[in-house]
Amino acid sequence: MTRAHLLPIAILLTVLVLAGTAFNAAASSDNHIKETLPCTSTLQSTDMGVVKDVCTHLMWQQDDSATPLDWQQAGLYCNDLTLAGKSDWRLPTINELTTIIDYSTDNPDNYHFFHFTAPTSTFPFSRVEWTSTEDFRTRNVQTNPVTFNRAWEVNFETSLNGGGFKTQQFNARCVRTALDSDNLRSDSD
Repeated sequence: MTRAHLLPIAILLTVLVLAGTAFNAAASSDNHIKETLPCTSTLQSTDMGVVKDVCTHLMWQQDDSATPLDWQQAGLYCNDLTLAGKSDWRLPTINELTTIIDYSTDNPDNYHFFHFTAPTSTFPFSRVEWTSTEDFRTRNVQTNPVTFNRAWEVNFETSLNGGGFKTQQFNARCVRTALDSDNLRSDSD
């Protein structure tokens, strides 16, 4: 083969290697979710106000915050939460919160494991919950260090997510990484 024939092959191999590197970097952001894929979500309700997902190894607050909060307040709410004898709660990432969306329904009242306190009459913002993931598309370069004006939120009525202004008021649903030593009795036990 001549150099002219090898050049397209070399370019293709370089592109494939770079694409694989970018995919691996993006996929490793939530390692505990990535390591369990492929897996269908298996939720287990407990009598302690939490829902365990044995697929993602996450433990969820069953009820939302009941009071709409801005993004900073939502983070503080989760950090201060003590539930089921655990105090290591946090606001979920966008990747984590989207694992509990039930795409088979557009009515959160049909969710079997999670409770939503906001009335549906306040659509489109009634069943929206904050994530800890900042929306990097909306950076404020006027500040030092650079700040972000928006964070990702999930709307459980539309099954969509988007970037809400951090000053907006949405509910929070806290999460923690479940450990093997977390022996919580499920309703089915």
